[in-house]
Amino acid sequence: MRPLRRGKRCVCLKPNRVDVSEFAAIITSGVDRSGVPAVIISRPQAFLFTTTQTEFPIGRPTVRVNLSLNSEVGYNIRMRLKPLIFFTVVGCLAGLAIHKEINGPGPTLQGSIAPDFELKNFEGQTVRLSDFEGKLVFLNYWATWCAPCIEELPAMMKMNDAFEGRPFEMLGISVDTSWDVVQGYLNEHGFELDTVLDPGQSVKLDYRVQGFPETFLIDGNGVVLKKYIGPWPWDDARMIAEVDRFLQTVEQTPPVTETQIGGPGTRD
Repeated sequence: MRPLRRGKRCVCLKPNRVDVSEFAAIITSGVDRSGVPAVIISRPQAFLFTTTQTEFPIGRPTVRVNLSLNSEVGYNIRMRLKPLIFFTVVGCLAGLAIHKEINGPGPTLQGSIAPDFELKNFEGQTVRLSDFEGKLVFLNYWATWCAPCIEELPAMMKMNDAFEGRPFEMLGISVDTSWDVVQGYLNEHGFELDTVLDPGQSVKLDYRVQGFPETFLIDGNGVVLKKYIGPWPWDDARMIAEVDRFLQTVEQTPPVTETQIGGPGTRD
């Protein structure tokens, strides 16, 4: 091998394991600590490489040198990269978990069996989702302090009137803590909305409600057909037609022999 001429500028054309083709380098001949022929490629940080077969154009004769990281330099680089790789992997796994939690089937429950529940109504009676087997259940999470909830209530009442006499049940679940507030509001505005309270928000967690209002359409066998986030113009002809299609399906579907209502989240 011809000796490498000190101070000659070159660009690596065919790097083997390390890509140094993006910058010009000054190669200086030398040996590493074990006596293996080596070159130092000067850059903001100097790297030591052992020599075998790769082309560098230096003057007229072509010098062939193979670049592979010297073991000591490679070890130092690997040690520096380990924390970066570790935290990158941890961050990706955490992001994937959050993505699944937010965007997976869990939050919408669509296509899943709706969790059953036992909550009290104004009269102190226990109300269960399974009480409405065979009906299309319009389950609405709301609160008196929630402005968008209050905004959509009049439209909900009109939809409820439109489906009177059919297997349709509109049930409100309020996260208010006082019946005085809830019933006072409903009476003041003349809303006849069957309501139960979830003051501890345990059922809210079972349904993975993210905010208010949120509405679930649940078929006669307890399957969540669709979830609606935020207030909707329920009295709009298009919305009534959409819900009516779900209702027609419920009317045409016989109930299962053994009820399925009461999936994950059921309390004994």
